[in-house]
Amino acid sequence: MAYPSGFHPTLKRQLIREQLEYAFQYPLTLVVAAMGYGKTVAVRDFIEGIQAEYL
Repeated sequence: MAYPSGFHPTLKRQLIREQLEYAFQYPLTLVVAAMGYGKTVAVRDFIEGIQAEYL
């Protein structure tokens, strides 16, 4: 995955990653939070961590 220019390292949130592991037990998983809470970053980090080719 390519990072945008000016990319800054992010904080790894282990608890969120652990909870996302349960996503594969359900046909649909929603990640819900207000703007700016890092939903996209958390999911991207999770996908990179499991080295998924697709979801």
